[in-house]
Amino acid sequence: MKKTLIILCLFVWHILPAQNNLDSLLKVAGGTSGDPHAQALANSALAKNFLYRNADSALLFAQRALQLSKKAGDARIMGEAYRRLGAIHQLYATIDSARYFTDLALHWSTKAHDTIGISSAYLNLGNIMDRLGKFPEAIEMNKKSAAWAALMKDNLGVAYALGNIGNAYQKMEFYDKAVEFHLASLAKAEAENDLQLIANSHNNLGISYSNTGNYSRSNEEYKKAGDMYRELGQGILSAQVITNRAANHERMGQAQEALKLYRESLAMNEDLMDSYGSGIVLNGLGHVYINLGKHDSALWVLHRSIKEFASSGSRDGIVSSRALIPDVYFDLKEYDECLRMNLANLPDAIKENLTGTLRDTYAQLAVIYKAKGNYTRALEYMEKNIIYRDSLDNDVSRRSILRSEMQFEYGKKAAADSVKAGEEKKIAQAQFKSEKTQRRVLYGGLGLVGLFALFMVNRFVVTNKQRKIIEIQRQEVLLQKAVVEEKQKEIMDSIYYARRIQRSLIPSESYIAKHLKRLRAAG
Repeated sequence: MKKTLIILCLFVWHILPAQNNLDSLLKVAGGTSGDPHAQALANSALAKNFLYRNADSALLFAQRALQLSKKAGDARIMGEAYRRLGAIHQLYATIDSARYFTDLALHWSTKAHDTIGISSAYLNLGNIMDRLGKFPEAIEMNKKSAAWAALMKDNLGVAYALGNIGNAYQKMEFYDKAVEFHLASLAKAEAENDLQLIANSHNNLGISYSNTGNYSRSNEEYKKAGDMYRELGQGILSAQVITNRAANHERMGQAQEALKLYRESLAMNEDLMDSYGSGIVLNGLGHVYINLGKHDSALWVLHRSIKEFASSGSRDGIVSSRALIPDVYFDLKEYDECLRMNLANLPDAIKENLTGTLRDTYAQLAVIYKAKGNYTRALEYMEKNIIYRDSLDNDVSRRSILRSEMQFEYGKKAAADSVKAGEEKKIAQAQFKSEKTQRRVLYGGLGLVGLFALFMVNRFVVTNKQRKIIEIQRQEVLLQKAVVEEKQKEIMDSIYYARRIQRSLIPSESYIAKHLKRLRAAG
């Protein structure tokens, strides 16, 4: 029997306080005030308010918030709107779209220097990495979110990141670490009296205890979370918790209680028009009906599940529900129909890389071909079953090795800390003995620096004084030069003046020559 029941694990988002006055928001959001900034803010707040109540309505408000924020040119609200769209697509399980919008949210929040937006975007990216099975990356993203939250002294933001880190450890099967982080998150939430975070922490603890086989304690935590989600008016989350409780009862062999809870969750998901949530519940119901031998009921709910998953765009959900249908025909010994449906679903299971589904499908095909006497094909599919079974076993082994390595690292760190403490004590004693010498060296160095400073000051004063003397002497030289030049000018002017007088009193040479010539002629 294939174990393909989808168990929904809750991922937490950093949720801002709920808006009380919905009428005012709706009036502003749909008004004609002409202020796109105010309208964008209102639509974003409404998207947040409806996020866990009616995802389709939240989507419409988020899309309008994005359009208006672009019109207003407000990068901060654009980042917020993209963040809402990313969170909505996480609920729809369209992870590629969720990552696309969340990357845009981080870009615009960073551009707007919106610290809250950056922290929230990293938190949502951590959720997405978790959904993709990239748990180390999820832890890294949440560490960044916690760092930004701590920068703002946002204790609740840190608490949300702690809860998400607990989720990542949960998926890596570090159950003790998961419980540790979820309890730490719960303690911070209770200290801050944040009902949303308290509910999320109880839900995450429910998941951790469920995976350790402590189903009774798990359902206690789920019950607390569900009551709080109802109080907060978050129907989608409340329905998800009931689905998880139903899965616990199925594991405990309590089929009737599981059916009761699955039906309750289905009614809630249908009222909320949550196709993905309905698909999960119907998938679970199909699994229970198969185990009870109610084949007609199983086929009916599984076909409905496929339609709901198709409506929500969940490819892996479709393949998972289709993979359960051949089990009905296998139980009825209708091997031809079982064979046909397995072969039809096989390419999609390979495309979606559903390792567990492929393992069980190949095992079922091997049994059918063996029953038909086709031993060659039976051997072929049995070998493929072994490959995927070994792949899953290797994954378990790798996680086991990783746990051992981490435990070894923790032990080594504790031993190193003990040795370090002893060494630090010795170092402290040695430092105490060398303090006097260090002080003397310091004081001596300061004295030398002081003397050098005095010398430099003295040289500066002397140099300035010499510079002033040289400047004075230069000015005196220039003054004397000017005096000499003035005297020289006066002397030259006197000479030129005397020469003009002499020239005016003494006859010209031509005049003297003329008269000498006349005297010679007379003589």
